[in-house]
Amino acid sequence: MPNGMSGTAEALATLIEHARQARVPIVATDPEWQGLDRASADQVAQVLYERWGATGSPYWKLGAVDAETQSKLGLDGPVCAPLVPDRVVLSCARLEIDSTDFLHAKFEAEVGVSVGNTLLPIACVEIADSSFTAWRLPSFGVIADGCLQSMMLFGPPTSSHDTVQVEVSHNGLVVASGTQDWAGAAARLNVLPADTGATHVATGSMTPLLDVTAGEWLFDFDSLGKITVLVR
Repeated sequence: MPNGMSGTAEALATLIEHARQARVPIVATDPEWQGLDRASADQVAQVLYERWGATGSPYWKLGAVDAETQSKLGLDGPVCAPLVPDRVVLSCARLEIDSTDFLHAKFEAEVGVSVGNTLLPIACVEIADSSFTAWRLPSFGVIADGCLQSMMLFGPPTSSHDTVQVEVSHNGLVVASGTQDWAGAAARLNVLPADTGATHVATGSMTPLLDVTAGEWLFDFDSLGKITVLVR
């Protein structure tokens, strides 16, 4: 940990775990988080992944895949993280969740990748969450906070496509849409460590972050299928 930074990786990971379990967010300006750098953030994240059972997971996520997001978060490139296996839903078509199970969850529609003999695109919806108040994170907090993971929903694999598109509706009203070229999404897997053994990868958001609010959310990925999330 850097000189002058109070706390250890273990202690900071415990603060994050408590925030998520008690649904009481952390204030990023608290002294424990001042001086967080990339190396110490990685250490906090590794402690969390061990505690959460994500180490060795076949499910992974990428984040901050564009320059604008990297600039906002103070990063020098994209990030990646193993996902907690019991927070991943495969071949998902419909899911019901309770908003009170999260601090301040947000939806992201993503291009998922099924990794096998060939790479295949799959519909993917991330339910991201932050342990910090109003998503105001300290420097490198996105890494220390487990790359903001909470739940990941993957649809079934399909045939290859040139372009993946999505339309997001909330209670029948279209609230977002996005497109991503398949080749570009698949190429992002180069960010992953070589020995992950990943079978499913979320490659980063196609849409703006959307606050998880009550009602029916439909993520229509056209020929990749649909994922519906009912939020109570």
